[in-house]
Amino acid sequence: MLASWALLSDRKPPEDSLEIVRERETARPLSDDEMRVYLIRHGQSEYNKWRRESFTKLRWRDMITYDPEIYDAPLTERARDQIRNLSQVLNASLEAGRLEIDAIYSSPLSRSIDTAAMAFEGSDKPLLLHPLLREKCETTGDIGLPRSELQRRHPHWDFTHFHEHDEEWWHKGDPSAPLAFFRKIPHEPSTLLHERTERWANFLSGRSEKSICVVGHSMFFKRWTRSSKMRNLEVRAFIFNKATRILS
Repeated sequence: MLASWALLSDRKPPEDSLEIVRERETARPLSDDEMRVYLIRHGQSEYNKWRRESFTKLRWRDMITYDPEIYDAPLTERARDQIRNLSQVLNASLEAGRLEIDAIYSSPLSRSIDTAAMAFEGSDKPLLLHPLLREKCETTGDIGLPRSELQRRHPHWDFTHFHEHDEEWWHKGDPSAPLAFFRKIPHEPSTLLHERTERWANFLSGRSEKSICVVGHSMFFKRWTRSSKMRNLEVRAFIFNKATRILS
């Protein structure tokens, strides 16, 4: 990992945050097999807020409730305010040439799409959705909208990487799995998440972009990067080697 910074409060992010990332990355030119990858975790969702408040406000019943049934958990207003601050830094860096991004990829979950759309508002960079970037399915918040509804709501996004059978693109699960009957939604095994990150790495290895931004989720990023969990709206920068499919 090359660099990272996070929005830990409602304060405006430092103006030189992404400039520092850019300067560190350009210390070594990229080879033909390398791609620059910026990761951004989505802003605080209503599920994140609920989970945090269940402990900070000592809501004992909520503490033992894992799923509050907030389907496709949307962003909070606090998150939207923070994303506007992040957007100012990103777009100023893009316009000044301190940051170069060829394409923006996002998970199809609404909290990720909205984070990406707001963070890069006004940018002319291609916006692409990819179902492989979805979060590990553990709660109803990880169940999204059907592809057709996403296309209706987000006509400016590219759906090329959805297959015809991807109307319901989230994890379906195995009804015969242990305890499946007692769960609101099927839990995605860690083995399947790992396979999905491998498929994503294989996909990137065939891409021509030299620098991309990926907006997504903590569990997916943690598994893919083999690093610590990212905070909401944290930005991390990596170099992806297309030949070895390794991030560094």
